[in-house]
Amino acid sequence: MAGKLAKLTALSQQRPQMSKEKVVENNVMVLNTLLNTSGESEYEYINLDMLNYHPANALYTQYDTQSAIEALAGDLQRNGQIHNIVVSKRDNGEYYILSGERRTRAFHYLFDKTKEARWMQLYAQVRTGLEEIDEELVLDAANLQARGSAGGELRVRKAMVRFVENIKKKFHVSDEAATEILKQVTSLSDATITRNITIENDLCPELTYLYDTAAFPKPVALAYAGLPIEDQHRVYDAIMQTNEEMEEINKKLVNAIKAQGELEKRIANHEEGLRTAEAQQGSIETEIAELQKALDAANTPQEKAEAAKMISKCEAKRKMRQKEIAAYSIAIRQAKTQLDAENLTNALANGLSADKPATSEMYKKASQRLSRAEKAIDALTTDDMQGFLNKMTKKDREKLLERIAVLMTRLDALQGRGE
Repeated sequence: MAGKLAKLTALSQQRPQMSKEKVVENNVMVLNTLLNTSGESEYEYINLDMLNYHPANALYTQYDTQSAIEALAGDLQRNGQIHNIVVSKRDNGEYYILSGERRTRAFHYLFDKTKEARWMQLYAQVRTGLEEIDEELVLDAANLQARGSAGGELRVRKAMVRFVENIKKKFHVSDEAATEILKQVTSLSDATITRNITIENDLCPELTYLYDTAAFPKPVALAYAGLPIEDQHRVYDAIMQTNEEMEEINKKLVNAIKAQGELEKRIANHEEGLRTAEAQQGSIETEIAELQKALDAANTPQEKAEAAKMISKCEAKRKMRQKEIAAYSIAIRQAKTQLDAENLTNALANGLSADKPATSEMYKKASQRLSRAEKAIDALTTDDMQGFLNKMTKKDREKLLERIAVLMTRLDALQGRGE
């Protein structure tokens, strides 16, 4: 496999007088060979202590929460390992995870919790002969499929940028050719690729943070990204006024709301599991009733014994479902109790020094800050911001103002809850 890939890579780089279309076609073939390895890879069980987390995956693991890992662990307990992980076996014999780090972390959690031997090994697809740049391409390709997971858009955006840079390095092609290769191997649209790369490369970090915390929609982010960096900083100052206290409140508010969302999602998952278990319990009850009729109608000892045996099995299933229903009910009560106890006002105030204003005063100042930000946005109609206005439509500016109003309403609601 490694020899075939090396030959294809070498051929892809020998392209005198080759058209751009042919360059893209050849490199897409090489890349698909690298990414598509089913049937040419080895599979084996690997002990947890032999698996290393890939440094390049740190780009994505920041979005994985402990509650998400524990939820995945619950799925693994119920269903086992359905999908193999993908690892690179390096020349020194070490294994590095290319796809499946979350599953590996869930296995670690289960082994630490239960000490059961079945959580000591994972089934893995083993890749050999990969260079570091190849490992990153495989790793980022996996993350380009992570749209539904936590931090999905951020994962896709960051994966795109590094994927394109590595394509340029590996195949010595232009930005345009690398982007076209990305499009062909991932089936992402031109617009999706262009917009995400523009935001990641051209939007200043401060505005990127605000965009990633849903302070304004993507069209506004793209408008900001088209501005000179000096004007982007002026826009950020107009919105935030560089007030440290306000930034602290924003961060705590985002984290507290995220925690509530995770609790609500956990409750929904438990309730779905409870409904499924109750439905299965109903089916078992029906089956037992039918078997009881068969037992009553049995004419021979053999028929009676067979019916009694089936009833015994169903009774065992019923007990298991009853335990499962009880466990779900307890988990739902605990999660709802935790949700009721989660006071966002306290979460925002937690960790602030005693000499800071009271939480209610902070909310008052936060509302005032948002009000000033609204006025600052209105002030962007001045002559010295014409460059900004040329890039941002009236509709986009109205969307930003609407977002500010939503934030003000949310802060008011939270303040009322704290009182």
